[in-house]
Amino acid sequence: MSRQLFGKWPHGLDERESALAAALLRSPNATPALVVKRACNLLKEMNRASECEGLEGFAGQALSGGLRENEQIRDRNSGEQIAPHIARKLLNQAGQQLRSSLNADLQRFANEALRRHLAALRLQNVEDGALLVIDNASGEILAWVGSSGDLSSATEVDGVTALRQAGSTLKPFLYALAFERRNLTPASLIEDAPLTLDTGNGLYAPQNYEPHYRGWVSARMALAGSLNVPAVKTLVRVTPDIFHQRLKQSGFTSLKESGDWYGYSLALGSADISLLMLANAYRSLANGGQWTPLRATPGKAVAAPPCQREGCAGVLMAKPAHAYTAGSAYPVGNILADRSAPRRHIRLNPGWQRPIGPPPKPAPARTCATTGVPATQRYTVAVWVGNASGSPMHDVSGVSGAAPIWREVMDWLHRGDPQRGREKFGSAAPKAPPGIVNLPIRFEPAQEPPRQEWFIAGTESSVIHAATANALARIAYRRQAASSRSTRTFHRNASVCPCAFLHPLNVVQSGGWIKPRWAKRMASSCGYRNREYTT
Repeated sequence: MSRQLFGKWPHGLDERESALAAALLRSPNATPALVVKRACNLLKEMNRASECEGLEGFAGQALSGGLRENEQIRDRNSGEQIAPHIARKLLNQAGQQLRSSLNADLQRFANEALRRHLAALRLQNVEDGALLVIDNASGEILAWVGSSGDLSSATEVDGVTALRQAGSTLKPFLYALAFERRNLTPASLIEDAPLTLDTGNGLYAPQNYEPHYRGWVSARMALAGSLNVPAVKTLVRVTPDIFHQRLKQSGFTSLKESGDWYGYSLALGSADISLLMLANAYRSLANGGQWTPLRATPGKAVAAPPCQREGCAGVLMAKPAHAYTAGSAYPVGNILADRSAPRRHIRLNPGWQRPIGPPPKPAPARTCATTGVPATQRYTVAVWVGNASGSPMHDVSGVSGAAPIWREVMDWLHRGDPQRGREKFGSAAPKAPPGIVNLPIRFEPAQEPPRQEWFIAGTESSVIHAATANALARIAYRRQAASSRSTRTFHRNASVCPCAFLHPLNVVQSGGWIKPRWAKRMASSCGYRNREYTT
């Protein structure tokens, strides 16, 4: 009551405020006149009758919330702590003053939005969260909320720079790389079916978030639905080492091990990264694949980065780089913003082409965290919700965890406020870069409905044919003479890719003689373990 009426804690109330609070406790629904009368009687009993003078006007202001607003204004002018985590990084000596790139109004709103939504999830055992807002053009950090404050048992932990597993938030970068290398197009079909891979250290059997499989799906639907098995099959084509190198180029400097060390689980986000790294990588997709460092201070002058270790490493001080081509970044952004894509239980959706729309479907919730990193052409908003302690949440997904906070902050950014001089911002769909073509496609057989699709020039196809069972299962090889030292080898033209299709760009040739055990291993990864091989 004291916080809501007077903007202060109970131990700070004076005699007049205490009398009003006591009168309200007796009858909270009493009229203002009756509250004033009872409060005045209490003051007279305390020999403070002089406090009754002007009490009616004071009570009216308190009951209307005016005192709370005045107190908030006074707090703001007296050193309000709204961004303690970034402040500790920017300031290195007592009494130092420094202008940051943070927007004070946005920072306060982001703090309040995060705390309000986390308070609503307390029964689901959720207490921590972090939020980051970036201006895509300048790279300036507009909001940095490191924790939920007193709602958390680990208030000093900065959730923006803390390292944690990425989960499905890495899938868009994987598909962007596959498109760039022309291993896939958005129309390529990938089989979503049980998969087992021999990794050398045992069998790896990825599973979808939902306990069922969908058969043949296009790369567009696989990314839009955040399907795990098609992502792993895509990484089989790209190889973990090449994907790992590209992630390092995208600012994920926390990936200290090699690509082979992470293995195929890298497609599902087994590497530890920070929200800061992830947000800037998504910003690069919104900027046509161009990666540049972030800034915590305004202007173009070179300033010392506030942090350079662990979750900050390389994000605030590095040379600009082309992380992805514009031709590969554009289809990925188009997929993530696709309203017509099927609404799975959870989906990553950066709202790339629209500032206002359905809430995002962030990365699949593990036991202790959900993450959403949506971006429009102008802003990137990254939200993490979970528990810094690692304790599990109960019945919380990206939709109910990170997504509502993202939506509220993104709405605030785009709707503007003329009274405060903040213009309303609308975001049109970005123009397709050179080298990208759009044409109608259809599937034979009709695995998916006809649609318009984007292709990198030279990879387009208007009809997508699904391969027959024989084309996928039949692998021919020949046996050398007994006197020869060569092992048995498969025919040069055998199609052995786990996700092979009839589209010329989707059929991977062996490129040379390969050993039977390797061909059988690749075939088994596609689920064809029970098929016969012709000798």
